[in-house]
Amino acid sequence: VLAETGLFAMVGKAERGPAAIASIVRHKTPYLAAVGGAAYLISKSIKAARIVAFEDLGMEAIYEFEVQD
Repeated sequence: VLAETGLFAMVGKAERGPAAIASIVRHKTPYLAAVGGAAYLISKSIKAARIVAFEDLGMEAIYEFEVQD
């Protein structure tokens, strides 16, 4: 997915498996871990969102966010 989407960074709350870690390292893609309870603060910076992959997974889909400060 990293190579196909040109993903710049990921925000998540869970550990990544070996294949995901290898891809993150290979593509030099930052993985930003969101601490529990920080979703409200993070959401205040999101100005727009669109699904870029796996729409059928709902909230687990891959989103592109437009953020401001």
